[in-house]
Amino acid sequence: MNSKRVDYRLADEKAAREFLSWKYPSPYDIYNALPEFYDEDLRYQTDPMNNIYGMYSQDNGIEKYHPVKLRVTIAQFNKRALRVWEKIGFKPVQVFKRINDEMKFVIMTRDA
Repeated sequence: MNSKRVDYRLADEKAAREFLSWKYPSPYDIYNALPEFYDEDLRYQTDPMNNIYGMYSQDNGIEKYHPVKLRVTIAQFNKRALRVWEKIGFKPVQVFKRINDEMKFVIMTRDA
C-alpha cells in the first residue's frame, strides 16, 4: 500500500462546488454534474448525514473521523479508475445496475 497519507474531510460548500464543476470527456462524462440538478446535488453533497468526503494529501482525517470502512463507487467500464483504487487497497464488494439505463457500477471498500 502507498505510504502517502491522505486526509478525508467532510465536503463543505466550497469543496462540493469544486466537485460539481469538474467536466470529463466521453465516456467519463457520466460523472459530470447536470445543471438541472446542481442545487439538489449541492445540498446532497454538503449534508453531513450523506457522508460525502473529499480526499486531500495532507494530514490523515481517518484519525479524526474514525470510519470503519472507506467506500468508492465507480462505473464498471472505467477500468483505469478501478485499477487505481485497487492499488491503494480497495476491493470490489458489489456490482449494481443504474435503473434508467442499466449501466453497471462497482462498489469498492477497504478498511480505514
